[in-house]
Amino acid sequence: MSIFSQAKSDMSFVKIDPKKLSKKGLKKRRRGQSTIAGIIISIIMAVCIIMFLFRMLPLRLIPDLYAIIAVVVLAALWVYCFISQFSRHKLIGKIIAIFLSVVSIYGFAFSSKIADSFGSIAGGTYVKKDTIDVVVLKRDKAENIKDTLKYTYSYNESSDVELTKKAIGMINEENGTVVDTTKFDNWDSLLEALYDNTDTQALLVKDSIYQSVIKDSYSSYYNETKVVAQYTISTEITASASDIDVSKNPFVVYISGNDEQGDIKSTGRSDVNILLVANPKTREILLVSTPRDSYITIEDADGDRGYDKLTHAGLAGIEYSEKALSELYGVPIDFYMKLNFTGVVNVVDALGGITVNSDVEFTNGTDAAPIQYHFEKGPNEMDGAKTLAFCRERHNFADGDFQRGRNQMAALNGIINKVTSPGILTNYSGVLDAFSSMVYTNMPVTSLTSLIRSQLSGGEQWHIQSYAIEGEPAVRNCQVYGLKNVSVDIIDENTVGIASELMNKVITGEKVNVDEYVKAQTSTTVNSSELESEEE
Repeated sequence: MSIFSQAKSDMSFVKIDPKKLSKKGLKKRRRGQSTIAGIIISIIMAVCIIMFLFRMLPLRLIPDLYAIIAVVVLAALWVYCFISQFSRHKLIGKIIAIFLSVVSIYGFAFSSKIADSFGSIAGGTYVKKDTIDVVVLKRDKAENIKDTLKYTYSYNESSDVELTKKAIGMINEENGTVVDTTKFDNWDSLLEALYDNTDTQALLVKDSIYQSVIKDSYSSYYNETKVVAQYTISTEITASASDIDVSKNPFVVYISGNDEQGDIKSTGRSDVNILLVANPKTREILLVSTPRDSYITIEDADGDRGYDKLTHAGLAGIEYSEKALSELYGVPIDFYMKLNFTGVVNVVDALGGITVNSDVEFTNGTDAAPIQYHFEKGPNEMDGAKTLAFCRERHNFADGDFQRGRNQMAALNGIINKVTSPGILTNYSGVLDAFSSMVYTNMPVTSLTSLIRSQLSGGEQWHIQSYAIEGEPAVRNCQVYGLKNVSVDIIDENTVGIASELMNKVITGEKVNVDEYVKAQTSTTVNSSELESEEE
């Protein structure tokens, strides 16, 4: 008699009243019950495995070969667990089936978490929210929008005109009125008129500009004003990005960051401006830092162009910062990634700390962090709080923002090294949670998973180098946002050229030692200058 016939015979005894069975019949009945239970467990196992595979495989995180092997092994184990229920090895089959069911349920939950995390940070369609503030003097009795309806509203016609007009329309529609408006062509005369409270009694200004440009450049006026109402204009944006295969072809990512608290915003000043150039074939990564106050050509949402601070480009959206840097270096940028650098604390802690190689010895000030940390020249073991202090410090350096940029690249280098190491697997879930709270990118999910799959396929460790452009502090007028006598950095065009050349070398697959290349280029420049002096 075959094992299936025996099992069928045993299961037939399950329906018989045990009181009517002999000892031999009772034994068959117990075997039949065990077989039925095993079949049910095997069916549950199959459902759990199918759920896991249907959730995990579309993510394409696992290399194809490994995915095929996993499917074959799981199928074979299921067949064994099912067949074993018709043999003497029922218990072993049940144990394996229960274990794999639990693992599959965990894998399904884990895959869902990965999908949700990628969905929250990766590009697609998102809602861009711009807030227009209604600002009056602190001494004004107005406390809300209704108190200001008879006021004359003013705005700067060189900044966010379309958004301002939409906000005016919202005020009129909401209150059934038509408010008086007037416009100015610069912040100086506008804020002076508001302070005098004659030609205008209320100011309409985008919140990101009020909380940054006005607060920093016109602090005396900022301290004398208050916000009585806010209007949010929502615009659905489809994030555009390259469809390049990042596992095979070189690509460039603009990394923008600030140290604001709260959610990541698509608009706002950028304190961190790093271009990451990667070549997956040569496993080379180059990080290029540009100071936030670099005095370069930028553009705003209304299409106005001129020399201004790089950090102001982000007030119109991260795409405008990306455009400014692409034009500066003459290099197409495939993706952007916006970081909230206060979130770096959670990321580094989730990674279990990182090793950061500092090129200077220093102790951060209390403006960078409440705790003063001492950093040695060379490798430093850092937790999240210490890393943030390392990234934020600038006042203790003779070259300020330029050294801060180098420090930020060193910290990013440490994070990349840890993220691409096997150690990340011990807390992959925690790392995903941390990244989803501090990162937004227009890189498609398929590109993110392609990078991970490439790393899991046994790719070599990435070789990471960095370069920071240089410059000198100066005072200039910001043409796009109408600010006068602002502290800026006049960047060294020679270092911009070197950065462009280094990026193109990585893109074309040429391996180069950055330090040696920069030293050689600097020597050539110095020799040329000396030769010109002798000829004169």
